[in-house]
Amino acid sequence: MKMFSKEKDLIHRIVNLIFIVWFVTTLIFLYNGLINVIVKQPAQSYSVYKVNNCNIKDCSETSDSVCTAPDLNDETVEEKDCRSKYELYLSDNKRRDVVYKKNIISSTISFFTVSITLYLLNKKRLNN
Repeated sequence: MKMFSKEKDLIHRIVNLIFIVWFVTTLIFLYNGLINVIVKQPAQSYSVYKVNNCNIKDCSETSDSVCTAPDLNDETVEEKDCRSKYELYLSDNKRRDVVYKKNIISSTISFFTVSITLYLLNKKRLNN
């Protein structure tokens, strides 16, 4: 299968080049999607998220004399806002996993489409 031989028309060589660039791009997207699905970022726990993103100290883990633990039933507006942001963070992680899986499926379909097209375009035809 000679893709860029002198026997081929210029248009065939250009089409082959386009398909090869498409093929390589598909491989890169497929590889990236597989890595993102296999090696997931671990989700933060609420206590870690609260300290890192909401700037709310966890009084049970510190021995700070200024930090006073509020009542368990008395959530401030900041804590409620932080909890809702954490729930959005968790749902965003689930949504991201679904998007990665969809990208893998579309990249796989594209990979096979380009492979078959390149093969059919460049196979030697039997002259009977």
